[in-house]
Amino acid sequence: MVATAVLFLTRGVSWRDRVPVSQAVLLQSDVLALAVGSCGDEPEVDLLDEQEDAVEVAVVSTRTIGGPGSGDCMDMVEVRLQAPLGERTLLDVTSGDEITVDSDW
Repeated sequence: MVATAVLFLTRGVSWRDRVPVSQAVLLQSDVLALAVGSCGDEPEVDLLDEQEDAVEVAVVSTRTIGGPGSGDCMDMVEVRLQAPLGERTLLDVTSGDEITVDSDW
């Protein structure tokens, strides 16, 4: 039991999982920057489903509990769409929320 506690505190436990999108910025008519709380843990787009009236997106990242690197900070993931976002809604599949798309940070 003590050895398990020491490993958890010194190394933590990590896994890859979807993380919610906190913010989105339209960089170009067809390029989005998505902010996620993953703290340098290699976030990447896991799902991009473009429909006529909505764009659904999910981001996956390594998650760590305990040990070094277990705190969250913001990372950005760029997403190039097949067509301009226009009036389409951006939906975060992980949280189920509609994400407001800003024009700058």
